[in-house]
Amino acid sequence: MFRSYIFGSITNKKIAFLISSLLFALVHTGFSWYLLPYLILSFIITWVYSKRNNFIESAIVHSSVNLFSGSAIKLLDTFFKLLPY
Repeated sequence: MFRSYIFGSITNKKIAFLISSLLFALVHTGFSWYLLPYLILSFIITWVYSKRNNFIESAIVHSSVNLFSGSAIKLLDTFFKLLPY
């Protein structure tokens, strides 16, 4: 949805890149500390999509991340617990 519909419907590709990436990150995290890592991931997935305009390749990247996300989430959770906030 974020890559094919939102990115594809905005004519300015730089703005499309930013909006679709930000919306992806916000939907996945809300306004939490996890927004920044998801935003970086979203930039990477959107960049993959924008280079070849191929949804399948960006879906493979996203699926690969999901496959390894359990370990990554545990690592991020440990990191954010160490922050003094």
